[in-house]
Parts: sequence; structure tokens; C-alpha cells
Amino acid sequence: MRREEPDDWEEGEAPLAGFWVRAGAMLIDAFLVYLFFMWVTVSVRTLGLVERFPRLTFFVVLQLLPSVIPLAYHGLCLWRWGRTAGKLAAGIKVVTEDDEELGPLRALGRTACYALDVLTLGLGFLAAAWPGQHRALHDYLAGTKVVYTEDLPLWRTLLIVSVGILGITALFLGLIIGVGTTP
Repeated sequence: MRREEPDDWEEGEAPLAGFWVRAGAMLIDAFLVYLFFMWVTVSVRTLGLVERFPRLTFFVVLQLLPSVIPLAYHGLCLWRWGRTAGKLAAGIKVVTEDDEELGPLRALGRTACYALDVLTLGLGFLAAAWPGQHRALHDYLAGTKVVYTEDLPLWRTLLIVSVGILGITALFLGLIIGVGTTP
């Protein structure tokens, strides 16, 4: 079955992005956020802030930034462009249920709802794997959906899906190994 070309898509009828493409995009974003966090951490150490302000540095770097950086990155990107760098690579975009751009509050709210996906041990994310709606828990709560914006070449689709599959496999193996080695 041939996937429709973007020119064939009528207004509001862009196909919904599938689970593995979304997973690949999210893992690309997670890697970028991780790189930024590591840059901040190295900068704090290089500037000697850990020695000068140990309690403040501990609170900011280890407790505040891991929450604020992803929230700011996803919220700002979704509000301004409707997509993050990972979603851009995957050729997908977040829109409202009515195919409108996201406002700042909806973008931030959708991003904050990722916490509920995590609290359900990933089941909230897994909801996007069900055929038909392809919407995760945070999409339902925020009134959004993720759609294709372009028809990707096969090699790019395979690359994004491979990132998703390998990343989630590594996550589960890490959990299994981590749980198996705890006393």
C-alpha cells in the first residue's frame, strides 16, 4: 500500500505519525537535551561553582535543571515551531485536534503531561502504538495529535525507526539489568 504524498493530503487529513517514528524523534530529542545538560554540568565544574556554592550547585544542577531543561526545550519548540529537532528529523509535527498550531500554554501543558506518561511506567507513551488514533496519553490530555508534514525517503524513515527501536530496547535492557543487579 502506497503512503499518500503530502500534495495528496487534504486540509486536516495528514496521516498520524506512528509509534516508532515518534519514539525515534523523542530519543533524538532526549540525546540533544542530554548533551545540553552535560554542557551545563561541565561548565559549572569548570567555573568552580561546585566548590564555591556546593549546596546551591547540587540543588540547581542535580534537581532543578533535569526537570526545567526538557520542559523548556519541548515547550518552547512546540510553541514556536510545532516540532522539536527530533520531530523535524522525522518529518512530523504536533498540532491541535483541529489541526491548529499550539499556543504557549498548550505546548507547555502537553510537555508537562510527559510526567504522567512516565508515572504510568511508559504505558502513556505506549498508547501511541495502538492503531487508529496513534495518540499518547499526553496527546489526549492536551488535545493534540502528531502528524506527518512530509513523505520521508525510505532510508530516513528506516533510520528514525531504528533509533526508536534500538533506544527503547536499550532502555528495557538497562532496566532489566539494573533491576537484576540490585541487592
